Amino acid sequence: NIVTIPTQLPLTEAQKFTNPAMRSFDDLKKESWSIPCRYLIRLTHDTTEAILATVEQQGVNLLIMDFHSLKNNRKLLSLTTCDIMGVHMGQNFDNELSNIVVSYDKGRHSNMGLEISDILAKSLDSKIRIVRGITGSPEEERDILAKLNERMFDLDIKKIPIHRISSRKENVMRDLVEHFNSTIPEIIILGAGNQSDQAFSPKTMEIIEKTKTTVFVIRDSRLSSIQTRYFWDKIAPRIRENKFAYRMYLDLLRLIYFIRAKSHPIESDDDYFISKRR
Repeated sequence: NIVTIPTQLPLTEAQKFTNPAMRSFDDLKKESWSIPCRYLIRLTHDTTEAILATVEQQGVNLLIMDFHSLKNNRKLLSLTTCDIMGVHMGQNFDNELSNIVVSYDKGRHSNMGLEISDILAKSLDSKIRIVRGITGSPEEERDILAKLNERMFDLDIKKIPIHRISSRKENVMRDLVEHFNSTIPEIIILGAGNQSDQAFSPKTMEIIEKTKTTVFVIRDSRLSSIQTRYFWDKIAPRIRENKFAYRMYLDLLRLIYFIRAKSHPIESDDDYFISKRR
């Protein structure tokens, strides 16, 4: 929880603002979470600076925040080093949780959206489907589907229906919006868009503005990819292919831990008290 303090008040004298902020976590603490949760309060004069500092200090991999607060925050979008998920809430969120649709293009943002949808589906027991608006040639579409299948294979995603919507290039967004508004309640996951001059493409903004359901907008940070997923995606296939080398690596780790345990034996509580009595 970020508490914005008036600039004329020093942060050292703003401790009285912490109690209301602490109470804001009471309802969350009553919930039962399947993953470890931490609660942090930051007193700040600048909300964006507080978010950036938290991302850096806490080693945040994915920042989740309200999309409408995010879309105009150029400073945050430019300086953050983690992936971002902007959330545009619909009116029927609880019913949408059981179905997830990924609007897939050929960009890195959509690839990450596919990864996040798989994680959500496994944790919520939801169904996934993929939607593509087809505007290119059959050859281009074949290449995109090949890359999509390769990505699904890497994520071990199986038996997901892919709905292809054929349309003219100038009408593709209209047809996609009509499709999303005419189906069962579901969460839409889409990438930020493949543009260099804007944080979110006009096509992405159009879907958010004209659909009635909840939308998760995914922005894959290049820095985050370089630091984590990029190297893992490069190394993991080689490890899986060379099982002999990987087995040797595990045996070496076991040997190191065994040597450490022998050189630094851990005394039990009984041994401790016996030595004291002597």
